[in-house]
Amino acid sequence: MSQDELSDKSELDDQPQEAAFGRMLKFWRSQSGLSQAQLSARLGTSSRHISFLETGRSRPSRAMVQRLQQEFDLSSREGNLLLQSAGFLPNSVATRQVLGERLKRQMGWMLEKHEPYPAFIVNDLGDVLLFNRAWLNLMQQAGLKAGCEASGIQMNMYHLFFSEEGMRYVIDGWEDFSCALLMQVKEQQLLTNDSKLNELMEWLEAYPGIPKNWSEVARQVRFDSSYDIRVTLPQSDYSMKTVVTAIEPITLSANGTFKLHSYFPGDLATQQWWQSAATRKAYGELKHPLLATAT
Repeated sequence: MSQDELSDKSELDDQPQEAAFGRMLKFWRSQSGLSQAQLSARLGTSSRHISFLETGRSRPSRAMVQRLQQEFDLSSREGNLLLQSAGFLPNSVATRQVLGERLKRQMGWMLEKHEPYPAFIVNDLGDVLLFNRAWLNLMQQAGLKAGCEASGIQMNMYHLFFSEEGMRYVIDGWEDFSCALLMQVKEQQLLTNDSKLNELMEWLEAYPGIPKNWSEVARQVRFDSSYDIRVTLPQSDYSMKTVVTAIEPITLSANGTFKLHSYFPGDLATQQWWQSAATRKAYGELKHPLLATAT
């Protein structure tokens, strides 16, 4: 008797319940034109086991889900959705490289529509992929040449926020702010055990000024889909509220998302400054390879 069938035997007395995995399995089996008997023959298991999987009386192993993905010729996204429906973490895939040209244009529209307030898009490692003029203007007002190789500044959100060469000294309450960001990275690292996130976490924890009890500090601060940030620049103090929106292109895996950070003025003075800045001639002349354009 196979391990799958032993699992079936132990669950014979369980009450059947409709489950997402069973619905998805039945759908893909139907799309492949296979009966339960035909699918079981291909997988080397019993028809009863396939029936139990579809009705929710049995739970699949991760290996079984992956075999089904191959049998149904599912894409990485479809396979990851099948894994998630069975209660498994999706496979880690390389979604952190670049925005596709079509998506880049679409995101360019969104970023331009957000003017005159800053906005930028990052991947799951915090690499900045695209931003609008207001964000580039903010970097310049902070004394940074965003992405300038001569200064050694990497176009990475965490580097810009954590580094002494970045915005560290202009962010009010930087210690609390950095601890909260660190907790977000830690949670994703624990969830996925992704090697790149492991490297990122090690890199961030090594920054001078990160308190040893950063996790305790982060629990007191706690922010997720939004955060407040106040910066002190030579011209003035600016208060901004930020909303973080996940972008999940359909071509990516189920866990492959980019994040859009949209800044909004936190007070009237900040609103007036950003609106005024956008009317200056120099503002329209700002250039950068990552500057969003809708064309």
